[in-house]
Amino acid sequence: GGAMLQLRSEPLPLDDFELLIEEDNILVSCHVVHRTEGRIGVQFTRSPRRASQVCRVKHERMQPYLASIFPKPR
Repeated sequence: GGAMLQLRSEPLPLDDFELLIEEDNILVSCHVVHRTEGRIGVQFTRSPRRASQVCRVKHERMQPYLASIFPKPR
């Protein structure tokens, strides 16, 4: 699976990162597969898992970049 992510600022300095879906307390490993103006397409590289407090702190570093998530159509 994967998703399209809307960026707040560009460029995202990473090709691989952990995405925290706060509403579900889920952490997903992502790899950037394409970039367009203001958005990135990511592939999920690992099954989702419950986020720990340590993961939440790491996620705060991504907040300046990610604005919203758009799931890829199936």
